[in-house]
Amino acid sequence: EDGDSASLGAHLGNLGAFLFEAGHDEEALAHIDEAIDNYERSGARAAELGGFIWWRSAINLANGRLTAARGDLDRSDAQLAPILAIEHPRRLRIRYSRLTVEVVENGAASLTRQACDEADDIVTRYERLESANNADVEFVGFLSALCSKEAGPTSIQQRARDALKRLQDKRPPSDFRLRHAEQMVAALTN
Repeated sequence: EDGDSASLGAHLGNLGAFLFEAGHDEEALAHIDEAIDNYERSGARAAELGGFIWWRSAINLANGRLTAARGDLDRSDAQLAPILAIEHPRRLRIRYSRLTVEVVENGAASLTRQACDEADDIVTRYERLESANNADVEFVGFLSALCSKEAGPTSIQQRARDALKRLQDKRPPSDFRLRHAEQMVAALTN
């Protein structure tokens, strides 16, 4: 039965992720929630559970539910930290998502030296991966550009707009990461 339950959870979670990427947030959230409930009831597959909790955080972030997104990131990391190394792509997603939540919530004040060092470390770790997801790499590049040391006198607002334009040139309009980047730019330019 646990195998059937895990299989159902995987299908529901994957459908939810697909629906989110297609812009159907509330329907996606319902499927992701059901997948998470399914995995929690079965007690199986911490890696998948942690991954789907991350997807829920991404949906919550895209919809401005920052407290829920932060809580989901903490829960996702609690599932994944014992079984995946810090440089695993799922753990890197959690790290960049935490930075994203901070920027959306606190604007330019969140771009501290520590936050920028974190962004640089994530970029470096992605560069070392042979199988890195290009969308994640490009989004992390956007984050790093906000902290660019080469920016000179360019304002954070202009750096944010320029970095967003570069990301928009690389990603399809339906990519949820663009929504997150747009939220960050709005927080940095208002």
